[in-house]
Amino acid sequence: MRVLPALVLLAACSVSERPTGPAPDLSAPPATPAPIDDPAQPAPSDQGDPDLPTLPVDPGGAGLAAYELPLVSDAGVIADGVAISGIGDMAHAGLGSVSCDIYTTYGSIGSDYYDAGDDTVVDVGIVGVGEAWLAITPGLVNVHPVGSGQTSQSYSVAGVTDARFTEDGFVAVARTTTGCLAGWFDDAGNVLGTVHFEAGLCDGSFAADPVTGLAWLASDRGVIELAPGDTRVVHPGVGAHLAYDGDALYVGEVDGHLSSLASDGAVRWSVDMGAPIQALAADPANGALFAAVDSFQRQVHMLDAADATELGAFSYSLPAKHLAVSAGGTRLALATTSDVRFHDIIEN
Repeated sequence: MRVLPALVLLAACSVSERPTGPAPDLSAPPATPAPIDDPAQPAPSDQGDPDLPTLPVDPGGAGLAAYELPLVSDAGVIADGVAISGIGDMAHAGLGSVSCDIYTTYGSIGSDYYDAGDDTVVDVGIVGVGEAWLAITPGLVNVHPVGSGQTSQSYSVAGVTDARFTEDGFVAVARTTTGCLAGWFDDAGNVLGTVHFEAGLCDGSFAADPVTGLAWLASDRGVIELAPGDTRVVHPGVGAHLAYDGDALYVGEVDGHLSSLASDGAVRWSVDMGAPIQALAADPANGALFAAVDSFQRQVHMLDAADATELGAFSYSLPAKHLAVSAGGTRLALATTSDVRFHDIIEN
């Protein structure tokens, strides 16, 4: 997991109570992890693909972007993971020793939680009748309802490196003594299924379908699809960032290639962004995808998810770490190596 020490520029707020859920019984992994089904895949070219289309730009043809993306606020904190609420008014960020709310209109820091160290915020979703944040701390997956004065629920998952909400509960990736493990859990922390796979593949970008529970992990073997008892490589790209929007899996590679994959792994479209992709976030509400690209002038591009036509863009100065979009498609969070910035998403 991408865990960095963080500088918190505001004193910690009061920490809410954190009852700990039952420790799941993860059975010992087999002596030999299940082999990853790796069908023959063409190796990505170091020279680029001359037939790969470049990014379509200026859809209106008159210099007017389809969307404006103005800066709203800038929180002066270094975040390890960020998620943003459905209406975009609040975000939650991992700040090293704590995880804190951020009021996105003002960039001000609110309540903090967990207080366990190495906090990483990984997701936001609907739990019960309301929204909740999902964060990982050493050996724990933490669920906290959005809003102050709420009570966190934590579940013991030894070696956890990442997690995402599912309709049943959550799916998590963890290191084991012999390799890596993906586990599916219900909302009481009971294990629904697991798959073990080889060591060294636990720490890449992670995405999951909250409805089916199918998950994907980026690795130096390519993009691996994870399901209980089964793994397979669905894309050869390495050093990738992943995003999922309920319909397509998006793969952004260090060589600048950005692809949209169907559920069966078929490539719907692929473009060359011209520079390494640092972060991705899907925006289903607007039928869009956001990509932070480490070009000479670093830019976040808003693309049409159907064909990669550019809908809008803005520049940023320091390397991007994370992108997140509100479920309502109204506000974007960009975490860099120095701050967390919030931008409105406004259709022209």
